[in-house]
Amino acid sequence: MADSSAWLTIRAEVEMKRGSPVGLYGLADNLERVPGLGAPTTWGCGYPTADEDEPRSFKAEPIELKPDMSAAGAFQVIARACIHHFRLNERLLIASRSAAPLHQMRVAIRRLRSALSLFKPIATDEKYERLKRGLRDLSRTLGEARDLDIYIAHIAAAGASENAGSSPFALDLRERVQVERARAYQRVVSTLQSKRFRQLMQSLVARIEAGPWCMQSALQRQAVRDNTIKDFAVHALDRRWRKLKRGGRRLERLSPEERHFIRIDAKKLRYASEFFSSLMTDRKSRKRLRVLIAALELLQVHLGDLNDIQTQYEIAAKLACVETAAARAADTVRTAAGHRNEKNKRSAALLRSASKAYSELLDAEPFWKG
Repeated sequence: MADSSAWLTIRAEVEMKRGSPVGLYGLADNLERVPGLGAPTTWGCGYPTADEDEPRSFKAEPIELKPDMSAAGAFQVIARACIHHFRLNERLLIASRSAAPLHQMRVAIRRLRSALSLFKPIATDEKYERLKRGLRDLSRTLGEARDLDIYIAHIAAAGASENAGSSPFALDLRERVQVERARAYQRVVSTLQSKRFRQLMQSLVARIEAGPWCMQSALQRQAVRDNTIKDFAVHALDRRWRKLKRGGRRLERLSPEERHFIRIDAKKLRYASEFFSSLMTDRKSRKRLRVLIAALELLQVHLGDLNDIQTQYEIAAKLACVETAAARAADTVRTAAGHRNEKNKRSAALLRSASKAYSELLDAEPFWKG
């Protein structure tokens, strides 16, 4: 080809006519071992055609569940949607190394991990913890790059507002942040192109579709698995709501680590509410759903900003100490002190806002109680 950047893509679809789905994923694993072939993908990814504009990123699509669907069937629908969301953005991230698809990939993994936790009474088996660890490690790799994106946006905004970003030290610091960002994105791409990641995705998909949890015959497990998703959702949402209400008391007195867990609980309740939103069809429940999700989002924003402040301070302290010449010692001390003072001032204001948001959240009515 004249254009060396062009790719020839051949897509093959394999449909199972009969037998066990396990054999289908065995075929996928064998194809992955053939030299020159990429990792098999699962479900149609809906990439744009040559005549369509390439999006910067793909957001999660609404999930449609039916009230009489089994809890096991609903878990499969939700997990497929999360993986679909991730894979759509994976190709864009590798091509562009930009913040938008990276952010959506992190959202997809968080939603998937939340779904695994939500459906743990149904979907646990001998591989459950190993897959959770694999997703956690992947999330951590994505998070390192995302933290640097947020820090770069922060120092750009601070430099623009204070007109103080032109000193040699400030310029050198920005260059070092960009170097660290490039390294972090390379780690992400290397992870996505690794054999370990492909095996993780294949194991995950095979487990969702035909894992041992689908066939476990213990009466208690089978009863939960065959329960309708509407009944399962009521109990699952109520359990997460009670946990968040109990843990968030005296929010201002909690340690940063404890507030981080409150943020995770709020995020899990929000994702669960979004997963089950299609089950709420009457007007009153839909209105309560919108109010609760808005309150959860506001709490997440404030707690997330608090977490970002701590992360930015840690990044600044690390970068200020790397390869800093003795002649710049004063700049280093001044920069670290400035970040510390800003951290304390912003944290106090955000903590007050988070406490107010939590109080407003408690006024929201659970939409799943009719």
